[in-house]
Amino acid sequence: GWLICEEPTCRNRTRHLPLQFSRNGPLCQVCMKATLRLEYSDKSLYTQLCFYRYIFDVECALEKLITDHEKDKLKKQFLTPKVLQDYRKLKNTAEQFLSQSGYSEVNLSRLFADCAVWS
Repeated sequence: GWLICEEPTCRNRTRHLPLQFSRNGPLCQVCMKATLRLEYSDKSLYTQLCFYRYIFDVECALEKLITDHEKDKLKKQFLTPKVLQDYRKLKNTAEQFLSQSGYSEVNLSRLFADCAVWS
């Protein structure tokens, strides 16, 4: 991914990880003052993938419709089997990448480790 300098006057943007590091991270090769940070964070990517999974989930959207008449009308007019298959494929692609993410897992034993000390 792209790295961007934290210094507001520099704002150097690069894809190459420099060999010089400071305590806070890789040192900017242009200004030599500030560190480089990821331009698009891991959390932002995870949030975007969750959004894609949500907007391509046709079954969930159909469940939110109030009446069966609305559901049937929508299925007849717009949701052909090919369209439904394409939406499922898009949703499965987003889910595939989300399953590989470390953000989607919570280690409960580590989360509640301090609570065991209190009891």
